Amino acid sequence: MSLAHRDFSPAAQTPGGDAGGDLAHCIAVARGEEPADLVITGGQVVNVFSAEVHPADVAISGGRIVGFGSYVGRERIDARGRFIAPGFIDAHIHLESTLLTPAELARVIVPLGTTTVVADPHELANVLGLDGINYLLAASRDLPLSVFVRGFGLHAGALASTVAHDSHNLVVVGTNDGDMLAAARAVEQQQGGLVAVKDGAVRAALRLPIAGLMADTPLEHVLGALGRLLDAARQLGTTLSDPFMTISFLALPVIPALRLTDRGLVDVQRLCFVPLFGEN
Repeated sequence: MSLAHRDFSPAAQTPGGDAGGDLAHCIAVARGEEPADLVITGGQVVNVFSAEVHPADVAISGGRIVGFGSYVGRERIDARGRFIAPGFIDAHIHLESTLLTPAELARVIVPLGTTTVVADPHELANVLGLDGINYLLAASRDLPLSVFVRGFGLHAGALASTVAHDSHNLVVVGTNDGDMLAAARAVEQQQGGLVAVKDGAVRAALRLPIAGLMADTPLEHVLGALGRLLDAARQLGTTLSDPFMTISFLALPVIPALRLTDRGLVDVQRLCFVPLFGEN
């Protein structure tokens, strides 16, 4: 049975969502040099890789499992007579299609062992636009279920680019209005280019002052700036190999399926505009 009815997610355990807390502390706990935040005792651990079941305590620190064996913890849960198994990750789900709120869905599936879902919120986004995505994020906060919105994967900040085929208008993606506005203003100030912003500050940038498309600096400078931009984007949470390349094609209204334009969202396959907020 699952013990995932409690919330030991990294964001719930460490200020600012620091995943796993301090690495050195986790290592010290794993080695038994410091007490764990929580120890689950007396259970039978299911090893899904070796198909073995064996008794062991489970040590948790900073929201992460750091060790199996015998540990001392600030809090203990008695799991005698129970199996301790990894939670199931549902890698593709449309929360809207369940007809349930995230909280109600969590109430139903967490006791059965599903601890994480990866959600594509396009149905909410099609009807409510950004408000729909913001609702999903807010409604999923502080649940004993981790919900990830599929797309750029940003956990914080914003990215902006004036390389946006073929019209090359400014395109911004982000997790909050403040950083998105800061990114747009930063691109305007540098007369075009790419930027990565977090907490209102530019973390990396590449100036493209020639029509917002080309740099007036040597190749080595451009390559260095691009490398710093990709590093900054990964620190914001994206797992895309080149998020700025992805951004550049979001605005190309000749390839399927939905594209962003300065006139609205376009359904390329049906050759029509798609309402963001349920207009007729």
